Amino acid sequence: MEKEPSTIFKVFRAVCWVMSGFFFIVFLINLGWIPKTPVTIYDLSYLIASFVYFVLPIVSRLKLGNLVDIETKPLENKISKDEVEKRGLPEELPTAIAERPNTAMEYKILNTLWNKQVGKFPDLDVFFTFRLNTSATEFLEFREAGNRLMGKGLISETDIGQFHLTSAGLQYCSKNYKTFPADMWFKYESLYQDNLGKVLKKLNE
Repeated sequence: MEKEPSTIFKVFRAVCWVMSGFFFIVFLINLGWIPKTPVTIYDLSYLIASFVYFVLPIVSRLKLGNLVDIETKPLENKISKDEVEKRGLPEELPTAIAERPNTAMEYKILNTLWNKQVGKFPDLDVFFTFRLNTSATEFLEFREAGNRLMGKGLISETDIGQFHLTSAGLQYCSKNYKTFPADMWFKYESLYQDNLGKVLKKLNE
């Protein structure tokens, strides 16, 4: 069964369809209630705007293959270590972390990144990345917590807004993951001893 749309999405959809109706009415006023053939792009501009506003809420609800619903759910991805270096994203924090995460959302971000990094990419040649979309109810809190973690040097961000752990973040998580609250996005992956041992060994080299 399809998930019930969020209140924010319902408001967004209503606004889009009101705007669609407005532009369609303007189109009919300009070309008559039995529209004649448009002769310029100006004649078509209102019809095009009406169509765009009409389909925008529909497009935003589409599912991309087997990915989760892009309306509210987090989207996961990955980025190679070489690409991180090429983009100039910070990997190292030269001094010890002086400031611990202090909100549940900060811990939720770190717990998600650490759990998926160890579970999926224990060789550390690829970084697990994820983001929330703007329609998610947690988005503003998520972004604020992410900005604080970036300020502390624990995570960084790709050019499409995906968070990933820095080397300092990996070091921090390796020493503190046992104390993290259990809350996280996506399905929890057991930290297999082989994977965990490999990550801890690499970080201690």
